[in-house]
Amino acid sequence: MLISWVCSQPFARSARSSLAIVDRSHAGERGDANKKPLHYSLWNGLFYFWHKYSLFVFERQQSHGELGFTGEEVSISVLRELLDECRRHYLALVQKKTSVFEHDKARWKPSKPKSKIDMSTVIINEKLKEMLLGDVAEFLNPKVRKWYSKRGISYQRGYLFYGPPGTGKSSFRFSIAGKFDLDIYILNISSLDNRNLKFPFAELPQHCIVLLEDVDAAGSKRTPNSNADVGQP
Repeated sequence: MLISWVCSQPFARSARSSLAIVDRSHAGERGDANKKPLHYSLWNGLFYFWHKYSLFVFERQQSHGELGFTGEEVSISVLRELLDECRRHYLALVQKKTSVFEHDKARWKPSKPKSKIDMSTVIINEKLKEMLLGDVAEFLNPKVRKWYSKRGISYQRGYLFYGPPGTGKSSFRFSIAGKFDLDIYILNISSLDNRNLKFPFAELPQHCIVLLEDVDAAGSKRTPNSNADVGQP
């Protein structure tokens, strides 16, 4: 939220240094640099800027995932006003996008948001689509959450999407997230073991989609010549 607002300001565009980051959403695809665009961001460190006649200090420490504002003789109300402006700016940017987070080095780190996918553009069995959407809608009903809570049942729902590439699995899960305004948290469980598997889940918000990748590889090793049955989503 903070870095997005800061990068949009004139003083940031005139900065003498910046970070160039390859778009990770294209990772793994073949192609030249045009298919992996660069995104520029402010360099880590501390700098000053003026905003509405007040002097602020901005500090970024990427290694710790920390961002912060402080003000030189700035009142709390002025600082909160600035943070509210940052929040409005951020919400305007992401209102048509799905926020994505990836688990890396024991932390959930924000990834590039993805544009929301219209459910009508996802080509899968219509009866299956309607059944799943109805199930998700019912599960997100506050009354259902209370039902789980009263009985001491963990409030979570799981779905397994399987099949060969190109059958709509990725599009369908992102369209579900967009339809119900849910963030997506991506977790590669093949990189975890039983000792540290519980920690990522302890830091999740109440309403979100957790995407478990490489479920078939968990607890086993793949071989180049291994064959597996495939089905339809």
